[in-house]
Amino acid sequence: MGSLRDCFYHTGKASARRPWTSIWIGIVIVAVGSLGFINSQTTADPQELWVPADSRANIEQSYFAEKFGFFFRIDTGWITPMDNDLSYDIFKHPYLDMLYWLQHYIENDKASVNGMEFVLDDFCYKPITGKGCLVESAMQYFLNDNSILESMTDDEIKELATCTTPLPGETRACFDSIGTPVLTFAIFGDTMCQNEATECDQCILNAGGMQFTMLLNHNEYSQFTAEEWER
Repeated sequence: MGSLRDCFYHTGKASARRPWTSIWIGIVIVAVGSLGFINSQTTADPQELWVPADSRANIEQSYFAEKFGFFFRIDTGWITPMDNDLSYDIFKHPYLDMLYWLQHYIENDKASVNGMEFVLDDFCYKPITGKGCLVESAMQYFLNDNSILESMTDDEIKELATCTTPLPGETRACFDSIGTPVLTFAIFGDTMCQNEATECDQCILNAGGMQFTMLLNHNEYSQFTAEEWER
């Protein structure tokens, strides 16, 4: 302990006698230690941050992208119970109203790129020609129409989600606004049946969380625009 104390004592004494020499020695040491920043790179891509370039997952994805094209960009949002809400179920008003407006503003949000404005419809995935974007959301039970949602009680909403009775004027139950099935497992989390469901009884669904997912085309033409829109 004494030798360590003596070492610090003599170092401090030498620095006090030659302050400018000590400062320049410190600057040189810091400069040499910072040479590595010359080759530094920054990225905000979570895949580059967390997936090693030589990992099996990355190699297989690169192979798939090379042979078949890139997979979709996936944008997902969640709705969870509000702070003072102790109820288990949020598949009801006002959470569905909140979901509608959040989804509405996101879908209509604009990104300016090179003097042009783009919205979700410009680069989303459209599985059916002539139809709109594929958006997995609880709002699709109501064909993404807020007036239909507002006209229904919570009990009617639960009944609609059993997929036994279609909306008035529709021939199929649980199909969305572009004609694809509404996937319960893709839009709800922490689910359970409100009733004792049997082979003859449909599950009256309770959900502790809801999510909405938007699929975006992922290619070299739309990638930059999609990234700007996501910001």
